[in-house]
Amino acid sequence: MRHQQNSTQYPNNGADQLAALTTMRALLPRFTNCSFRKGSFVMMLTDLHQSNIIVDDDWNITHLIEFEWTCVRPVGMVFNPPRWAL
Repeated sequence: MRHQQNSTQYPNNGADQLAALTTMRALLPRFTNCSFRKGSFVMMLTDLHQSNIIVDDDWNITHLIEFEWTCVRPVGMVFNPPRWAL
């Protein structure tokens, strides 16, 4: 926010953004695990909805659309639920 003063339109908007950034910085260590920084990574399509998958007449997938929420994750995060969900 210090480097982009034009990122807020109104004083209340700026206070809301600073509160969100502060909260995320405080909670980040609870949602991350440094052991995931090593090893293999895979691409995850987190928005696989039937409207985002195009198939041919034989039901073979021909196209995937809507990559907005695609991310790359360590393999350990793909097959295990996050710790906070347990």
